[in-house]
Amino acid sequence: MKNLNLFILLFSIAIATTCCAQPAFVQKVQAYTATKKIGRLPVNLEGMEVTPQPQTFTTVYVETKGARPTWLSATINNQLYNVVASGIKSPEFIGTNKISNQKVVIQSKPGNQLWQLELEPKNGKVAKAISSKDKIIIKGKNQNKHFEIKVKKVTELELPDAS
Repeated sequence: MKNLNLFILLFSIAIATTCCAQPAFVQKVQAYTATKKIGRLPVNLEGMEVTPQPQTFTTVYVETKGARPTWLSATINNQLYNVVASGIKSPEFIGTNKISNQKVVIQSKPGNQLWQLELEPKNGKVAKAISSKDKIIIKGKNQNKHFEIKVKKVTELELPDAS
């Protein structure tokens, strides 16, 4: 009886860790959010400047090895997002950590691919500011198998000025 209980316990742990693990081809996941005022300052009918509404950007960088994945969608706190993916060369400066004030440079190991995933709300909704406690899940397909990546941490960035 003890052997059966031990087997059930070990089997349950194996299933739980397998279900929660990242896909094997995913080497590293880093998520960032930034808020920026975009464009020129609008004016009202009297010619007075109107403060533009800031836009929030959420970007996830995923380092992969092997076959190229297909990125399908993302959710942030159960709100559906489109994923706009592009392969990037590394290293790349992406901004400054708002808390530590350190420059953030993304880079992958030799032979791996680095993906920049821009998350855009579906149906033209305005992206909401997110925090490190928010749940981000990215869904995709790799070699005809569906996968999910659960983002564990989101870092807020100060974006570089556009030149």
